[in-house]
Amino acid sequence: MRNSKFLVLVLLAAAAGLLVVGGAAAKRKPVTSALSIRMCVRLDGAVGTQRGTVRIMVVGPKNLPWKKDGRKHKRRPPTACKKNERVVVWRITAGGTAVAAIAGPAGPAGATGATGATGATGATGAQGPAGSGTGAGAVGPAGPAGAQGPQGNDGAPGATGASGPTGPAGPTGATGLTGATGSVGATGATGETGATGLTGASGVAGPPGPQGPQGATGPTGATGETGATGPTGASGVAGPPGPQGPQGETGTQGLQGLTGPQGSTGPTGATGPEGATGATGAASTVAGPTGATGSVGPQGPAGATGPASTVPGPTGPAGATGPVGPSGAQGATGPQGPAGSGGGGASVIGGTAKSIRKLFPTYFGLFGSPGMNSVGTDESALQWPMPAAGTVSNLYVRLSESAGAAGTSYTFTIRKNGSSTGVACTAVAAASTCSDTSGSVTFAAGDLISVQASPSATPPADNLDVAWTAKFAGS
Repeated sequence: MRNSKFLVLVLLAAAAGLLVVGGAAAKRKPVTSALSIRMCVRLDGAVGTQRGTVRIMVVGPKNLPWKKDGRKHKRRPPTACKKNERVVVWRITAGGTAVAAIAGPAGPAGATGATGATGATGATGAQGPAGSGTGAGAVGPAGPAGAQGPQGNDGAPGATGASGPTGPAGPTGATGLTGATGSVGATGATGETGATGLTGASGVAGPPGPQGPQGATGPTGATGETGATGPTGASGVAGPPGPQGPQGETGTQGLQGLTGPQGSTGPTGATGPEGATGATGAASTVAGPTGATGSVGPQGPAGATGPASTVPGPTGPAGATGPVGPSGAQGATGPQGPAGSGGGGASVIGGTAKSIRKLFPTYFGLFGSPGMNSVGTDESALQWPMPAAGTVSNLYVRLSESAGAAGTSYTFTIRKNGSSTGVACTAVAAASTCSDTSGSVTFAAGDLISVQASPSATPPADNLDVAWTAKFAGS
């Protein structure tokens, strides 16, 4: 608001200068009959030379005698206000009061004032020269326009229409560029100190600034003397016992120890003499009380054997076991028995293997091979030494599924010291088993045994598992 008042004062001063001394330089009479002035005030530019400059647009009721602009010799007022200018209207009301107003957003149009009197018609321009020759010649070029006649006097201003309602405030325009700083004016007199305003509410605390860099570590101070040891504090109350932890998993049962050799049976002690059989008393009809068991008396000498009784007497108490007699001397070694007929009994050998391959031969050995069920292309790592001499025959093989499609097969061969033997069988196409009950091969103790799985040229099924057995007859 204070800026608007200042702008009004500047405009009034500029208008006053125009009315009082405006024509001095041109030696024209001052304009004293102006009732309204419409101006454009510049809002941007350098503070000392451009900002706040005024352009007079219209003076009423009689406008200024604008000069020709050099283009078609027209007398035209300045152009309308630009985007960086604000319209200001200065006028004198019917009561003689000078009022200046800054044009705000355009309100609705007021009632149209009465039309002013029509100005006098300008003089007719000179007619162009007549064309030569007879008849209608070509139309000559249009002569230059005659000079515009002087502008007629403006009619009396119509009555001011009722002010329309103030339109809504327009949006705030973009802030103009900051003009150059003007020269510092003289310092005005210091005004009286105004009353202290109320303390404004504290602003919201800003976010904490970033942590500064850590300062350099200072030098280590000298080590202070060791303080005296404080008295030992009283023992705290013992806490309640903690909950019992979960029972640990039962460990695996250890291997059963080997049974020790049975000791030799000691000699049987001599049998003590049998006591005499007492006479059988008459059977009582009333059971008497059981008397206390007396101590065992010394065993008497054996009496003479009486005649055999037809009624068995009661069994006497067992005599005490006599002490173990001393061991007798070892008897002489008996003669050697006849030689046996040899270990000709038959047994079964075999093993399992996982994932034989369809593109190249693979090998496996006894008992699932080292590493449990291993299969590989390095036969030497999968051979087993035979612990005894004998003959291997009757080979049986079972696959985890059929060997493959028609025209495919797997051949399984017993190998001896890295060479194929005549013990072999072939699982063809849909078959998942094969056997050889006619071929055989002898092994000496220490010979190496292995089994070879050879795929057909047309690849059979891949990664099949194998189980095999064979008869081993010792020699």
